[in-house]
Amino acid sequence: LRAGRLDEMPGQRAFYGFLRADAKWVGYNATMQGGYFSDNSPHTVKPKRTVGEIELGASWVEGRYGVRVGVVRRMSEVERLPNSVAAQNFLRLQLAYVP
Repeated sequence: LRAGRLDEMPGQRAFYGFLRADAKWVGYNATMQGGYFSDNSPHTVKPKRTVGEIELGASWVEGRYGVRVGVVRRMSEVERLPNSVAAQNFLRLQLAYVP
């Protein structure tokens, strides 16, 4: 979902705000579950199978340059930890240059 001054022609200036939502289904997460045959390892955790993410931000594009900034909240990937404790909040900054 986005709103603002959108570029109608290539190379034209654009400035808009956006809201993005994303959901993923994970079949096997090797970074949390370890190797495929290591089910009994004490260093592994049980992951959530569905993980969501939401981002609120703004984007500016003019000619060859662009900047996009957003605040992201990602749900916890660990099944035993609630989102109120283990959710990730971070700032995403993207700089673009098109030669």
